[in-house]
Amino acid sequence: TYLGAEFTPLVVNGDRYRGVLAMFGHRCQTLESHLGFHLYVSIDSLDRPPAEFVELLREWQQEHLLKED
Repeated sequence: TYLGAEFTPLVVNGDRYRGVLAMFGHRCQTLESHLGFHLYVSIDSLDRPPAEFVELLREWQQEHLLKED
């Protein structure tokens, strides 16, 4: 079952992960396969309205892209 799979070692690009890192990796893979994203943040866990949070993420993304140039 899924819960059992979370506790198995995870190998990514030849690197082997165990314990909490493997669990997190398995969850990221499951989210990616079902939602297309590696992370899921519930709206009720945000510290601001969803539209403001999305705007903040876009600002951070633009800042990051500008730093790469």
